[in-house]
Amino acid sequence: MRWQGLEVSRAATLSLNRSPLASCMAALLGVLAVAVCWAPAVSHALPVSVDTQLGAANNFALLALDNGTMSVNSATSITGNVGYSAGVTSSTNQKVGSFNGTAFVHSTATFSNASTFAPSGGIVIGGAADTLLNQANADAAAAALFFAGLPSSASLGSLTTSQIFTAAGDVNVFDIASVNLNAATWTLNGDSNDLFLFRVTGSFDWSHAQAILNGVSPSQVLFYFPNASSININKDDNIFIGTILAPTGAVDYHNPATFDGAIIAANIDVHSDFNISNQTQVPEPPSVALLALALLGLLCAGRRREILG
Repeated sequence: MRWQGLEVSRAATLSLNRSPLASCMAALLGVLAVAVCWAPAVSHALPVSVDTQLGAANNFALLALDNGTMSVNSATSITGNVGYSAGVTSSTNQKVGSFNGTAFVHSTATFSNASTFAPSGGIVIGGAADTLLNQANADAAAAALFFAGLPSSASLGSLTTSQIFTAAGDVNVFDIASVNLNAATWTLNGDSNDLFLFRVTGSFDWSHAQAILNGVSPSQVLFYFPNASSININKDDNIFIGTILAPTGAVDYHNPATFDGAIIAANIDVHSDFNISNQTQVPEPPSVALLALALLGLLCAGRRREILG
């Protein structure tokens, strides 16, 4: 890793012959520049980030959008939050073996759960849940418009066989008429900064199929369905990686497969010992720089008291 903003810090050091307060302010600016710029040399802002575009909707492993439906009936494990937006009807929520997350239920949703539906973070109804879910829906709608407007990299028609997708840049958009996979693999080659967007206008069936990512981050894989598509993911040997965004679509996912990502859709039916994991990570600022800022703040406060006294 490398330090950037070094000249600012040096300038702050050389300014100590000024007034104490001015010197402290210069030093604080120097350390702040280091705190902002401290990063591995390879890190940089993504040209297009799925997480950023989804906004509050990225907080969920399962998110039923406004006026939709949700059924959670027998899960081996859920890692991530589950959201029931305004007007959602969800009368079946039960038999979840491991639930590491929180259920957020809008005050206008119809929701009931059995004792076997017990998220580790509890169930939040109304209030803060309403605020979060309203924002998540607004962000999901904005993300849908954004992804719909990206230029296409290739139009592939209907896909029924194994495919290899190799990044040709930071943004890779594949327009697909429909997907019907049985015992097939999709291999994605790229790096963690490459976006793979699959825009599917028709039906989607992922059965005995596997996604293989070579250098690609799961959080940079998005399946976007602009129409009221039927999306079916089944069989326990499935490996599905990525986020499904289907504002008017219906997702049926079942069996104890591997699902690393999220489902954001109008209608969601998950059952038969399914698994899903969406672990959102928020980067933290470097502790060393924060400690330096705190110490300099105390120093400046002391210098200021000396001047005023």
